[in-house]
Amino acid sequence: DEQRELVEALKGKAPEEDDDTAIKAWIAARKEVIGEEKEKLSIYDQRRNGSFDFFPNCTKNAFEVATQTLKDRVATYGATDPNVRNWLQAQDVVFKNCAEGAESPGTAGAGSPRWLQKDRDYQIAAALFYSLNFKDARARFQAISEDVDSVWQETAGYLVARTLVREASLSRDEKIKKTLYEQAESTLLTLIARGGEFQIA
Repeated sequence: DEQRELVEALKGKAPEEDDDTAIKAWIAARKEVIGEEKEKLSIYDQRRNGSFDFFPNCTKNAFEVATQTLKDRVATYGATDPNVRNWLQAQDVVFKNCAEGAESPGTAGAGSPRWLQKDRDYQIAAALFYSLNFKDARARFQAISEDVDSVWQETAGYLVARTLVREASLSRDEKIKKTLYEQAESTLLTLIARGGEFQIA
């Protein structure tokens, strides 16, 4: 599905769709870990582009991946594990950038478990992406895509292309837009040729 969306984006169609269901599922999964809160959590997936235009910044898939990752970490380490809570706090920071701002979660620290360090690398890259800091996000996703010990390796390679597509879609300079789309296409073709998760059947 993500491959198809990127191909459609290269043809000029926006790859994102609004989907409140995925946001509600994320909030519900989060609530199972932290319980009731005094203030109801609100997440907006739209971000302003220019003076009046808004675009879907955090996609349905972003919330789906976060929800599944949280469930996996809870199943493995437990809902009360401090590292799981640390992960969740960092993800809250990531999603703050959906609508505005440029916050980034801090590094997990050398004393943290390896899984949290790898997850945090990915969370920081995602925070940069949603902050529209595409250059730094792309560099971090690229580094993760070369990390054979990261569970995010293949996904990060795909997200290198996503940063290019997103940056192109927001660019008003047609020459820059064309160059970025060409780079995204080249990156996608490389992923397809490499096989794995993004191999075309």
